[in-house]
Amino acid sequence: MQTKGLLGLALVTAGAAIAVAVTLQKGEAQGGPEDLGLLFEGLDDRINDVATFSIMKEGETLTLERSDEDPNEWLVSSIGGYPAKYEPVKKAVVRLANMAIQERKTNKPTHFEKLGVTEPEAEGSTSRRITVADASGNELASVILGETTFRGRNPITYVRRTGEERVYLCDGKIDAEPEIRTWIDTVALRLENDRIQEVTITHADGEILELGRDEDNHTQFRVKNLPPGRELSHESVANGIATALSSLSFDEVRPADEIDFQAEPLVQARYLCHDGLVLTIEMARADDKTWARLRTSYEAPPAPPEPAEETEDEEAAEASPDELSTGTPDPQAIRAEAEEMATRHALWAYALPSYKADAISKRMEDLLAKLPEPAVAPERVAPEVPGEATETFDFGDIKDSTDNGEG
Repeated sequence: MQTKGLLGLALVTAGAAIAVAVTLQKGEAQGGPEDLGLLFEGLDDRINDVATFSIMKEGETLTLERSDEDPNEWLVSSIGGYPAKYEPVKKAVVRLANMAIQERKTNKPTHFEKLGVTEPEAEGSTSRRITVADASGNELASVILGETTFRGRNPITYVRRTGEERVYLCDGKIDAEPEIRTWIDTVALRLENDRIQEVTITHADGEILELGRDEDNHTQFRVKNLPPGRELSHESVANGIATALSSLSFDEVRPADEIDFQAEPLVQARYLCHDGLVLTIEMARADDKTWARLRTSYEAPPAPPEPAEETEDEEAAEASPDELSTGTPDPQAIRAEAEEMATRHALWAYALPSYKADAISKRMEDLLAKLPEPAVAPERVAPEVPGEATETFDFGDIKDSTDNGEG
């Protein structure tokens, strides 16, 4: 196994081990706890062999593996090998290798719940199990992390080695939760707003919204297919559709083949950049979430208009230093960027936060000023005709003609 990527870990571990030893010596000199050694003796010598790192909490497990191709790269194997951040893994593994025992505690299972070291699979358990193994799957260390408290300003944690009943109080703590955003970069892409030239949003029901840069004010987007007689609610209302990609974050990621984008499709948004980069976002609903998959390509931008003929002296006099130093985009570089992005996103589907999904799936009516309420016609009342009186009758004065009063 290559060790290039973890040489840094080994150096950090050695330094931390020295610091722990010095701390313990000072503690003993002042009547502190005796030196009971490291929780996992020898792990610091095998830190370069660590190839898998897993966290279990409440019965669910997040597992990370070192890439075979690059020892500096870690992948989240429990979600199909999505790239993980290196630093959080490094920090957790080093912390585990240097965790020193401060005190021996109980070995009675009846006390485990109070100290937070019950099995993480147990109902109501708040513990975490951290396990590291080598490339062959051989376990190097496994521990159940319980409650963390403080001794002075220093954190201390109740722990129990997996498979043992003895509880120990160890120095420090390990910040390792199975929350995915701790281990990966949850921004799928960053596309600067000023690169975007046009946006076309096509809804599943056929509605199309077309946006483009305003020719008179390049900082604003206009609706190219604005319905006759309608106006935008305000000048900048369409800008949010473009700025949504300046940091396209996500809440969850899965292999793309796990999401059926045909079952409940929503929109397809096509972003065309002035330099030729084309980004297409396809969105669909699944498992009560809005999922997106990304595709990129290159489309040669139209040639700029021919400038009016001027002398070299006139051109130099009119051009600013910035204009003189700024060249046109390199088609080869943009094409390479599109290919790299296409490869990076081809395998994944991203669950978008609702505010991002809403920004990318705007409808025409969302951008338009409301129509005025129609005027309500007053209720019509039939006019009275002058000179006509209304006759009233007292039916009590009318007698039956058969009644002659003779009984």
